[in-house]
This record gives sequence, C-alpha cells and structure tokens, in this order.
Amino acid sequence: MSSKLMNCRFPKSDATVRLFCFPWAGGGSNFYSNWGSAVCDNVEVIGINLPGRETRIAEKPTNSVEEIVEEVTKKMVSDYSDKPFALFGHSMGALLAFETAKVLKEKYQKEPTKMYVSGISGPHIQEKTRVSRTVSQLNDSEFIEYLGSLGGTPHEVLNNSDIMKMFLPMLRADYSIVDDYLYELPEGKPLLSCPIAAFDGKSDRKHEIEAWQRVTTGKLIINMRDGGHFYLKEPKNMKYLQDFISNDFLVMCG
Repeated sequence: MSSKLMNCRFPKSDATVRLFCFPWAGGGSNFYSNWGSAVCDNVEVIGINLPGRETRIAEKPTNSVEEIVEEVTKKMVSDYSDKPFALFGHSMGALLAFETAKVLKEKYQKEPTKMYVSGISGPHIQEKTRVSRTVSQLNDSEFIEYLGSLGGTPHEVLNNSDIMKMFLPMLRADYSIVDDYLYELPEGKPLLSCPIAAFDGKSDRKHEIEAWQRVTTGKLIINMRDGGHFYLKEPKNMKYLQDFISNDFLVMCG
C-alpha cells in the first residue's frame, strides 16, 4: 500500500517484516522502493518520501525533524502496525530513522527488530563543531561544489542552473536538518534495545560509526565497504546491502 509518504513499489502481502527506508539529504524514496524486488520475499520495502521531491515536489520542503518524524510515526502506527518492522537510513536518513525509532519507543512502546544506519556518526556526535562553517551556511556556488565533491549527483544536474534553482530549497532544508541536529545521550541505559548494523564507505570522511553502540543495548555490527559517501549506489555495494538485509530476515523469520 503506497501513499504520498510511503512508497511501496513491490507490495508483499505475505511478507513477515517491513523495512522503512529514509532518504539521504536531497534523496528520495524511489532508490529504496526498488529494493523490494531484490530482497527476500519475507521483506516488504517502503521508501519514505519527504516533502519537496518526487510526487511531493509541489510541497514546501521542511527542515523540521519533529514534523517529519510525527508524520512518519503516525502513519506507521495507523496503517502499518500489523507486522514487525526495521529501519534503514543513509546519512541524514540515519538520523531520521533513529529519531523515528526513539519516538516510536517513547510514545507508542514500539521498537524496530533491527536498525540499519549508514554514512554518519552516532547521533550524539557533534561533527559540525569541527568545521568553521556548516554546509547549509555555504553560498549557492560553494554549496553546489560541495554536492559535487560527494559524488552522488550527476554533473549534468549540478551544472544545470534551472534544475538547481528548483531543487536548492529542498537540498538546503535537508542539509540544515543535519547541521542543526542535536541529541544528548540519556543518563542510565540507552533507550533502544534493538541490534544495529552500521555501514560506511572506506573512502568517505571518517565517521564515528562505533558511537552507534551508545544508543542501544543491542549488538552493533560495523561493516566498511569500498567507496565514498555514496558507496551504496555502486551496484556491488547495493547488492551487498540487499543480501545482508535478506539474510538477516531469513534468519529472523525462517
């Protein structure tokens, strides 16, 4: 079942688990919704579609984590509470996945069977304190140059002023989410108890991936892959992630 928020390209009525996937800054839901045909039959994949992109291009982008998480959690609880679920997020998406897990646990007493996080340090690590200017503070030309350095956006898109004029508001909103994000570890034991699998590109800037252990009492597995920040878009790495997830749920559900 798809909606403007939930993009499920390959519905699986017999699936035993749903995997909700959150986009990176500037990303959309279609990248993940296509995974539905590649993972095992136990897993139904749903890409989260945020305002300002894809079928929601006419909507104003938001830089509010609270607004995004409220929309996602309400929809999950109202329409998708009949099966266990897992969360996947890359970069900004990992922060949104964590915030979603946090609200689901605190407000609804629900928790993912597993979280998959990628391309970013643990949520309590303040990476922005190490730089003189955050990404969202860059002017347009600097901002576009930064996007190019990450390697996830085609140069023909970055060099097209009309396209960039259309998408810059959404991109800036997304990057301000990352730049402004704050999370303080609670006293005592972590809120979550689910296992976490953390992935990162070996050629990306160094992230404190191991810091994800601080947010859960569950087991943390770290997996480094060849490639940069968008290592997961490379076919061999994409297949690796899909197979990794499939194997997890074959074990859990088989």
